[in-house]
Amino acid sequence: MFTRLSKRWQLTQDEAQGATQLGWDEATWDCFIDHYGSYDWSELVEYNISDAYEALGWNESSWNGDSEYPPSEAKWWDQLSDEEQSAANQVCYFLDNWDGIDMNPNDGIFPHPKPDFRYVPWDELSDDIKDTAKTALGYDESTWDNIGTYYLESNVFGNLNSTEKEGALEIGFYSHTWDCFLNHYSAYFWSSFHGELKLAVETLGWIEASWNEDEGSSPPATQYTLWDDLTQDEKDAATRLCYFKETWDSSRSVAPQSASQNNSAHGGISSVLYISVAVVWTFFSV
Repeated sequence: MFTRLSKRWQLTQDEAQGATQLGWDEATWDCFIDHYGSYDWSELVEYNISDAYEALGWNESSWNGDSEYPPSEAKWWDQLSDEEQSAANQVCYFLDNWDGIDMNPNDGIFPHPKPDFRYVPWDELSDDIKDTAKTALGYDESTWDNIGTYYLESNVFGNLNSTEKEGALEIGFYSHTWDCFLNHYSAYFWSSFHGELKLAVETLGWIEASWNEDEGSSPPATQYTLWDDLTQDEKDAATRLCYFKETWDSSRSVAPQSASQNNSAHGGISSVLYISVAVVWTFFSV
């Protein structure tokens, strides 16, 4: 869901040997790992795979990136029709891998492992991370040290270009940690919310109209409420969106009259104030 980040069975000799030892072969790898996502459309047709993707709303134009992705890309598994689920099964998707269940070890309070490196000041980053953050992602000392000021963080991982995705992966992000800790899902469409994630944004007072900034709607009171004044349920919901006290308080709007200045990609949670990495680093280093 949301992103095709694929690699077919065109592996180095060492990679192929390791994959084989784990029980993979070209057929299972290209289906379960790649989902044929790195195939050209002509190859999908040749191998009788295009029908499945057409049932999911794809065509040659959208597959090549020349037109918009189909609506199925923004759906969770339970939101797919029976026909769409059947088509997804044919390209080796099922609930867990379609929804991208995070299988990374996580003993923290957040839904995904906290990317601690993001809260390290620029001048204390390793040379490798700093170089990749600068060349692949476009960060500099100011945008890195002031969380929420860089335009790239207002986008979801799936909308990053290939260089940005590779750079984010190289320094330690992946789709879940980027969307949760950097974007806090503010660039998601309302229709993309499902299950615990939808419960979290609703607990914070959002409804579809306010998330979409429909005329006559306004953000919920939590948009102007500091962490210590949230209810426990609201704190739990904010934690589900990968906020903690410092990042939450820094992203509260100054006053209700500022609500019309929300600049997030699809409405939703705005970031009017910004937090210095040094503040977070000092707090977590104590």
